[in-house]
Amino acid sequence: MEGDMELSDSDTTSPGAETKSGSRTLLDLLKEWGGLATLVIALLYTFPFSLVDRYFNAQRERQLSERDAVAEVRRAIADMAALRAEKASRFVQSSDPRYQNEIASAYDIRIYNVIYTQKENFRSWSSNLRSSELYWIGSSLTLIGEVGEAQYYYDSAISAAEKENIPGTVVTVRREKGNSLFLDSPNQDLEKARSAYLEAIKVVSGQTSYNSRTFYVSLVSELVSGELLYGSYQCGRSNVDMTNFMFGTLSNAGVPVKGLYDLFNQNVETSRPRAALASSPCNYSIPRHSYFK
Repeated sequence: MEGDMELSDSDTTSPGAETKSGSRTLLDLLKEWGGLATLVIALLYTFPFSLVDRYFNAQRERQLSERDAVAEVRRAIADMAALRAEKASRFVQSSDPRYQNEIASAYDIRIYNVIYTQKENFRSWSSNLRSSELYWIGSSLTLIGEVGEAQYYYDSAISAAEKENIPGTVVTVRREKGNSLFLDSPNQDLEKARSAYLEAIKVVSGQTSYNSRTFYVSLVSELVSGELLYGSYQCGRSNVDMTNFMFGTLSNAGVPVKGLYDLFNQNVETSRPRAALASSPCNYSIPRHSYFK
């Protein structure tokens, strides 16, 4: 009949047939997921857990080995500190120069042996050490004449102390670094020596504590002495009067500085112009402490 609608095959599919088809699809999915689950379980059973165990065991062993190595380095530093303290104690027991020389030589050899037994370990584990420990290694190396090697530990100690926010250690290390580089040796570096002292003086000049005044004058007198004895004699001489004035100011205020003052004057009296640098003027100015302005 005209106007009657034609039914497609899809329109004549029974509702039961749709349900049956959907059920088959769901069953197929479940079978697929079941197969994946079986595969995962199989992989877990065959996974090389022994390799994981070995990896983490190796990690633990490496950590323990590092801890033991750092502990050994720290024991060596403690041994050096004990030897230096013992040396100082024995040194002051006599004023006989021959005895003092023998004591110094005997203890320096023992310190030397400790350093060279641990020399590679000191370098290898330096990043694990505190600023005070790095400084002590550098100081001990300078003590036995290894000034060049000492610079690595001085610089490392300064960096570590800055991270630890210990300005006092930074000043102490810069002071000793400067002193070591002023001395006559193959590693003498006058510009770096001056720079180290000036950085230390700059820090202390900005402090206002009672002790900062004495420490400041001590640093300035060492810098001036370094110039007189090893650097530019003219530069050193140009700062002698200023240094004496500061010593006098402290002495008049009742600050005990006689020992430092006597040592400074001894350096002034024994210093002589050095041909190569005698007439070189100062290429820097010394920061002034507010107490002496």
